[in-house]
Amino acid sequence: MLSIQIVDSRHEPTTLDLQLNEWLAAHQQPRVVVATKSDKLSNNELRKNLERVRTKLDAERVIAYSAVTGKGREEVWRTIEEATK
Repeated sequence: MLSIQIVDSRHEPTTLDLQLNEWLAAHQQPRVVVATKSDKLSNNELRKNLERVRTKLDAERVIAYSAVTGKGREEVWRTIEEATK
């Protein structure tokens, strides 16, 4: 079972983000982190913030996502489909 942890790409991971991350790790749940609102940042800011999310959450994979532009939509769906095979 794949868990999708949604975080806001504009901000540092919150206390709740960190708690959920710890719980998923403690229960050995596979997960992907989806960083929303990626359209609100410049490419440089987004790159820096995604690295910060990756580091803080010790995430193998962080997908930048924007509901406005559709960025990351295909990658999220592909990840879900791969997990259900």
